[in-house]
Amino acid sequence: MARQESDRDDLYEELKSALVRWELRIPDLSLPVIAGIRDAGRWSIYFGPDPVFHFDADGRLLRAYAQGNLFRTQGQTLARLRRLRTEHTSELLRHDLTAGELVLFLAQVQAALEPVQQSLAAGNYEILRSLPQTASPADVLLPCLQAALPAEQPLAPAYRTRRT
Repeated sequence: MARQESDRDDLYEELKSALVRWELRIPDLSLPVIAGIRDAGRWSIYFGPDPVFHFDADGRLLRAYAQGNLFRTQGQTLARLRRLRTEHTSELLRHDLTAGELVLFLAQVQAALEPVQQSLAAGNYEILRSLPQTASPADVLLPCLQAALPAEQPLAPAYRTRRT
């Protein structure tokens, strides 16, 4: 694990592995929104460097970076991973969210996504950058946002780990 984290100057470039990506200006949001669709329908949305959300093709949350913490799906909840650094070590402290914490976190994710979804549906946005330039966020990204966090299963299956 790196001892020093670098500043994330160009979030749009961070999504260069995406097949389709946009930098969008959404009314009432202070920073541009960066979104991209990766292989197998996985997609990501950045609201500046924090928060960031990553979803699978079914709109289920895979990972997030919010409030300075990493979050990773465990299938039924999220693990919050906080870096604890000292002069000589760096470790991840893990806390599995309680049911109440999970409900609150998912509500915060939904609240972040709603202005983007509403703006795209209304055609009230500006494309600052796009690859390919012909990709319409209303046609491609809006369905992803509408499918996000399904009520039945808002979290993707747990990541496989090396532990048995």
